[in-house]
Amino acid sequence: ANDYAAVIEGQRAGNIHIASYGSASFARARLTGVKTDAFANDINADGSTGYYSVFFVKANSPYKKVEDLKGKNLGLVDPNSTSGNNVPR
Repeated sequence: ANDYAAVIEGQRAGNIHIASYGSASFARARLTGVKTDAFANDINADGSTGYYSVFFVKANSPYKKVEDLKGKNLGLVDPNSTSGNNVPR
């Protein structure tokens, strides 16, 4: 599939039986009626779960803190991506 929406629709249609979701896309699938269950989760080396989302700006950018980005346009990825879209918002 090209994006999370296609995975969600593929599962809804019964064409995809196993998928890898992030938190946001899994929730969206469940909220929109896809009958799917989680059976595995990533575990970090220290036993914790989760991850960090990171913003990158050019070194000579005037933006030094997240607060500096308020009201600015951001180039985000798939709307169903947890770390690439939902967390930055």
